[in-house]
Amino acid sequence: MSSYTPGQRQYDNSRIEAVITCWNYGDFLTETLPFTISQVDRVVVVTTHDDVVTKNICDKWSVECIVTDAFYERGDTFNKGAAINIGVANLRQTGWIIHLDADIVLPIQFRNMVDKSSLQRDNIYGCLRHNVHSYARWVKLRESMIVDPQFSYRYMVSTPDDMPVGASVVHKEFGYTPIGYFQLWHSEFMHANRLRYPDVEGSAENMDVQFALRWPRKNRVMLPTVRVFHLESEVAGMGANWRGRKTKPFTADGLPLKPQALPSGYYF
Repeated sequence: MSSYTPGQRQYDNSRIEAVITCWNYGDFLTETLPFTISQVDRVVVVTTHDDVVTKNICDKWSVECIVTDAFYERGDTFNKGAAINIGVANLRQTGWIIHLDADIVLPIQFRNMVDKSSLQRDNIYGCLRHNVHSYARWVKLRESMIVDPQFSYRYMVSTPDDMPVGASVVHKEFGYTPIGYFQLWHSEFMHANRLRYPDVEGSAENMDVQFALRWPRKNRVMLPTVRVFHLESEVAGMGANWRGRKTKPFTADGLPLKPQALPSGYYF
């Protein structure tokens, strides 16, 4: 990441850029990416040279795709932090940055509700996620997204019982800590404090917590106005994919997604 000189950039609160790491998660990305690009100003996806599915999905949606060996070049199994840093380095970095996992769906009211949230530039934000435990359940949810299942009569309501709220991290010593599936922070704070994602773990475990702990407890905030959807191909234990993809494909037939089989149309 380039060095920072105060006053070098003109910052604002209106721009949101997203970075997504996606290695062997193209079956999820093909479902989530259309919702992301409809809610943010720019998306950068980071993948590996051999992940043809992810590259083709990005081409389909005209999304910038960065290919890198950083995931594994030091002998790591899945160095997600190094890949996130590469993605962030390719953003404009003048407003808000959001890191999303490839299996996270932003609700259609996301941008509207963020604009109403009075975000503070020295905070890092997290949110709750609702687990969608199968492809079949996702298809039903996807069909209802035009009316947004999280809202009724202009107010947030609970989502259906079969989409339970996923785990959050409340550290015994440090308190609430936004974790990697959704972290929203401002470029100005990042530059002023010369922040980078930790990249020494060699896997997807714990580096997101380390990153969030760079903010004092009072500046680690859960957004009450936003909840995202977490797609799962099966109910799996915590950390099932922290060292590379292990869970089954997220497709209607349970088979891996082939590049030539990408859908020709979508929802918007």
